[in-house]
Amino acid sequence: MKYSKQSVVGGIILGVSILYGSFFKKDYRIDLKKKNTEIGIGKITREYIPTKSMSHSLTYKFDYAGKQFSKGRNITGVLNSPHRFVNKFFPVVFSKDDPAESAILITPDDFAFFDRDFPDSLSWVIQWVKTEH
Repeated sequence: MKYSKQSVVGGIILGVSILYGSFFKKDYRIDLKKKNTEIGIGKITREYIPTKSMSHSLTYKFDYAGKQFSKGRNITGVLNSPHRFVNKFFPVVFSKDDPAESAILITPDDFAFFDRDFPDSLSWVIQWVKTEH
C-alpha cells in the first residue's frame, strides 16, 4: 500500500499534535494552587460526554461576593453514568483576586491536589471513581 506525501505529512502533524497535547498540556490547577484561594460551594448544573472525547465534561456554578460564576471542567477517571453529579454540591477552590479562576473538587484526587482531606460527606462519589488494578 502506497501513501501520498500529503497523507504522510498529515499523519505526522496529527501524531505530533496528539503527543504535544498528551505530554505538555499544562494543568490549569497548577496556577490556581499558587494563588490566594478560598473555598466555596458549587453546584453542578450540567454533565455530558463531548463527541470524540475520552472524558466527561461538567458545568458548575458558585456565588462569591454577590456575583455568580460559572465554569466548565473535564473530568477523567470516573465511570460512565450520565447526570450522576447534576444538582449535587461540591467544594470549589477559587482565586480571591479573580473568582473566575476556579476548580471544583469532586474526586479524592482533586482534594489531594489542593492538599485537602476528602470529606466523609462525599464518600458516595467513590463508587464512580475508576480504580487502577
